[in-house]
Amino acid sequence: MEPYIIPVKREMWEHNGAFVKVPAVIFVVLCISILAAIALGRAADFGQSYHYQVQMETEHEGDTREFEYSDIVLGETDSVTSNHHSTGALPFPEKEINEGAGIINSISYIAFSGILFLISISYLLGALSADRRDGSILFWKSMPVSETQNVLTKVVVASCVLSAIAWVCALAFSLVLLIVATVLALMSGYDGALSIVWQEQALIGTAWQHIGSFLAAALWRLPLVAWLLLASAYAKKTPFLLAVAPLLGLIVVEKIILGSTGMFSLFLDYIAFNVFLSAHATSGWGSLWVVLTSMQFWLGTLLACGMFYGVVWLRENRYES
Repeated sequence: MEPYIIPVKREMWEHNGAFVKVPAVIFVVLCISILAAIALGRAADFGQSYHYQVQMETEHEGDTREFEYSDIVLGETDSVTSNHHSTGALPFPEKEINEGAGIINSISYIAFSGILFLISISYLLGALSADRRDGSILFWKSMPVSETQNVLTKVVVASCVLSAIAWVCALAFSLVLLIVATVLALMSGYDGALSIVWQEQALIGTAWQHIGSFLAAALWRLPLVAWLLLASAYAKKTPFLLAVAPLLGLIVVEKIILGSTGMFSLFLDYIAFNVFLSAHATSGWGSLWVVLTSMQFWLGTLLACGMFYGVVWLRENRYES
């Protein structure tokens, strides 16, 4: 097992900045932003609700009367206000909070998934071209690791390891949100606030469903991963241009000759389905089943296997700088 783990560790060491430091910085920035937004919001509410003053001057028979008051603006009906004074707490809007918590938790997973997906694209484009440019490929070829294992390591890192990092970052950020929500719930005075905030579905359920979503996305992206690695293994200077130019060429040629946009729609649908897999956490494991039972997935997997074979062949037969 160790010979398969060491290459993955090597990739993590070589790309520590992109794989670890960038997500960590984004995580810290998001946490600071959330705390700052809440602090500013609480300060604004405090200024508007507890220190709200109105001065009114009215002249009546030559007298000037000034009225000044400070009160809490609840925006509720008299019945709710009377209930608040009688019970000491307001009824908690459970449905709205449940929907909001689910949306916020899902957004954190979607955000980190998108960020790590962009990082994976950059990683794949340079994964098999950087060592040819600097000549270090000759050193790596002297190691007891086959090119097949080397390519599969890149695939595992881009598809699984980066998805796992995104999942961990999103879960940690959701935990931060839960802690903040707990503090706000204790300060709110609403009945049942704390029990709603700490419900299992808000944190654990969303995390569990997104494991299925991330696995489905990793499998669905295999053709894209293979294509980017093929461009990286073949290109001498600019893998990005080599990866994008043929696709754009197909779209332009189809538009000029046939007057249709079938290829563009195909690429757009492929990208849209990737977004669907990451966004719909409620059907996370269901999305995995949809992918595994899809004919498009198996056709794409066969195409990806052919491209992976081409990548390995290029690595074994072409390594000039």
